[in-house]
Amino acid sequence: MMQDTIAAIARLDDIALVCDYVLRACRKFGPRAASYHLTPRFARQTAPNIQLCSEGAPEAWKLLYRDPAFRSMDPIPDYIVETGRTMTLRSAIAGIRDSGEATEENERYFAAMAEHGFDHGVGIPLYGPHNRKGFAAFAFDEAVGVKDDRVSAVEALAKAAHHRICELLETSEQHAVGLSKREQEVLEQIAAGCSNIEIAARLGISPETVGTYVKRLFDKLDTRDRIGATVKGLKLGLIYA
Repeated sequence: MMQDTIAAIARLDDIALVCDYVLRACRKFGPRAASYHLTPRFARQTAPNIQLCSEGAPEAWKLLYRDPAFRSMDPIPDYIVETGRTMTLRSAIAGIRDSGEATEENERYFAAMAEHGFDHGVGIPLYGPHNRKGFAAFAFDEAVGVKDDRVSAVEALAKAAHHRICELLETSEQHAVGLSKREQEVLEQIAAGCSNIEIAARLGISPETVGTYVKRLFDKLDTRDRIGATVKGLKLGLIYA
């Protein structure tokens, strides 16, 4: 079963499909919630522009974690990726506290985790070519150890998925639509469902200027609307679900 699933991952040719397929496949091994961070090169695991996929988490938690200000309070992904090994979330929290570097914001984040039922879980560091790092987390209903067969299974799937996503990114970048930094920012905001006025406020530019960037994006992506731009951006690896 595991080999078949990993083989299926290797055949997928769309990043969004890889994320969706793997997160759902992992649920078969017991976690009630799963998440995957695809991190921009040389960025922190909780950077404002990480691409985050999740499955099974309560909506209230999803809303919280998609807020960059709240996410910046989370020290766990960086700690686990820097440590370089899979560990339980409780072990990670203990390690951060023992280091003496836990801030008041970190402690508020830990309290929020407990409040939303993330007492038990594991974090998995992911590494790919060209410094493409990632992070996966899985929440269970009961305490699990890193040597648990269920943890080994989701770890293998997460690593296979990250490897495939890195491959697809390399391919897509070879044929990518050339976007300026500002066009990329506007596309990301469109994908997040923001209006031109909201984008203008977030990027500190005028709505009229946003409109110009949106028109350029539609032309470059050969689409007529925001949904089409988002879908095309996902297919080309310009943005991630």
